[in-house]
Amino acid sequence: MKYIFPIVWVILFAGITQIKAQSAFYLNPSPSNVDAPQTVSDTAAETVIGNLTSDTVFIKWERTVINITQGCWTQVCDPIYCYSAIVSTKTFFLKAGETKPMTVHFMNDGEQFCCALVHIKLTNQDNLNDTITGIYLLNDNCAVGTEDLARADIRFFPNPVTENFSIDNAEMVSRIRVFSLEGRQVAVFEASQKGSYSLTGQSAGTYILALEDKNGKIFRAMELRKN
Repeated sequence: MKYIFPIVWVILFAGITQIKAQSAFYLNPSPSNVDAPQTVSDTAAETVIGNLTSDTVFIKWERTVINITQGCWTQVCDPIYCYSAIVSTKTFFLKAGETKPMTVHFMNDGEQFCCALVHIKLTNQDNLNDTITGIYLLNDNCAVGTEDLARADIRFFPNPVTENFSIDNAEMVSRIRVFSLEGRQVAVFEASQKGSYSLTGQSAGTYILALEDKNGKIFRAMELRKN
């Protein structure tokens, strides 16, 4: 009998740890990918954020613009308010079981064709380790700038990747940048036709590959997973 209580405490502690490891909220879909012609001055990339708990959750959002065409800008609408372009972080709350829209607006003057890649990091203020990063893309398969780049069937493999990945049909690619979901650049490669690119040393998880043309403009962003 003297071994029962330690075993029970171990089981209870394991259960509590598992509960704490679960996120208190969700975001769907991510990535949120939208397309728009240059004549549309306001395009919304929409997601829904939901509270998975029976308590009110306070969440902080932080916007990181990974890439955007010059002359374009973004605005964030969280569940409480729509903010101006200069606001990059705010805090809001969700009541128990509540779902609300979480939207990034891609803006231009109605004449500029825009491409953009934006991350919104969402952090539970009661548990700073509980984070989700939403990915919002505008015209992710387009050329940024004046050069008319062909929309080749660029693909990378394998996905998920263990250590190395390669890219097919990459004639227009000059440089490859790899970003974490928090918006931090973790690697950069000069492109080659038969190159193999290494993610050795990077943690398992989801990354964004940003492909640059010869003018240094990002014209496509793709999601990659590392085991």
